[in-house]
Amino acid sequence: FISTLKDVDEDVNSVSRIFIIIGAVVTVISVILSFLLSNTIVIPLKKVTDVAARMASGDIHVRSTKKYNDEIGKLSDTLNYLADEIDKRDRMKNEFISSISHELRTPLTSIKGWAVTLKELQGEDRELQDTGLDIIEKECDRLTAMVAELLDFSRLVSGKLTIRKER
Repeated sequence: FISTLKDVDEDVNSVSRIFIIIGAVVTVISVILSFLLSNTIVIPLKKVTDVAARMASGDIHVRSTKKYNDEIGKLSDTLNYLADEIDKRDRMKNEFISSISHELRTPLTSIKGWAVTLKELQGEDRELQDTGLDIIEKECDRLTAMVAELLDFSRLVSGKLTIRKER
């Protein structure tokens, strides 16, 4: 039997064209889907990174928005928690400085007042002089103790002082 393969060749060529077209369509769809999926990861990460950069440059009041409860959402929550803690500690530091300023001002005012009073006495009232000198001495001791506590606190915060708990 002799038979022509022309019809078979045409069928093979048409099937080949169909597979090539299907391959091209699948490739295009894969590329589009990969861009879309990568953008669902890359864009939120860029936003969180931008917020972190703004926080690092000093804008501690900026917050990251959370869209989904995934890893990036958890990272956003953690970044916002970090900013809240830094803000809270900054307010505590400012309150501490204000409180220390007030606490230091009180004995200094007392010392200055008694120094002016004793300066104007000119040796007349020995009992008043002794009272004033006692107050000045007590206030100086109070100031010395406050400064020592501040230095200990500074060492504790910087890690140069450790606390050992014992019963």
